[in-house]
Amino acid sequence: MIRIGICDDDLGIRMVLQSFCDQYFGGRRYETRHYGSGEEFLERGEENLEETGEKRLPDILLLDVEMGAVDGIQIKHILQRQKREVRILFVT
Repeated sequence: MIRIGICDDDLGIRMVLQSFCDQYFGGRRYETRHYGSGEEFLERGEENLEETGEKRLPDILLLDVEMGAVDGIQIKHILQRQKREVRILFVT
């Protein structure tokens, strides 16, 4: 299953991105998680997988560039420093 994170401080944009995912993935198995800020993503972006219990980031992160205190570029740098593997698509 593909795990997608949608991180944007604008709820309307998150809903539009969700609808794009729904259209693109259609009947394929995927799940999305929404984050309303960079801080929220850093706090709860890594979640336990039910089947194995291991912690894992989303496979794909749709990430807003301009957000509040922690923006998308900062999140990218944090993930790179941690050598975390996640595919990031910047949206702005």
